[in-house]
Amino acid sequence: MGLSEWYHLPVAALINSLFYLFWQKSIAQKRIYGFKTIGLIFLGSLFNAWGLDVIQRLLDIFTLVQMMKISLGCWLMIAAATSAKHYAVNGWSKKNFWIDYGGDLIGFMIMGLIIYALT
Repeated sequence: MGLSEWYHLPVAALINSLFYLFWQKSIAQKRIYGFKTIGLIFLGSLFNAWGLDVIQRLLDIFTLVQMMKISLGCWLMIAAATSAKHYAVNGWSKKNFWIDYGGDLIGFMIMGLIIYALT
């Protein structure tokens, strides 16, 4: 697998990481400190982008609408569904859920657009 076959993954991860930092600062009113934290944000974004890419390749996704459905589905089935369990068990608010995971929804869509555009 050559560089031309996977360069879009760190690009998508970097853009998603920057968006995530913006979301946390602007919407969630949280501050992100430390290189380790920023590195983990990038690593998580890279794994998300990789997952989207694997599904896109396995399902032979050819249209933008299909890619957006994959992005929404991955967020819903993996990120949101798993997190919703924790929010329910711990009694956390729905507002906090949307503040925390609304940004991830947008991030998944952004990564899907980037992956679609660059592959």
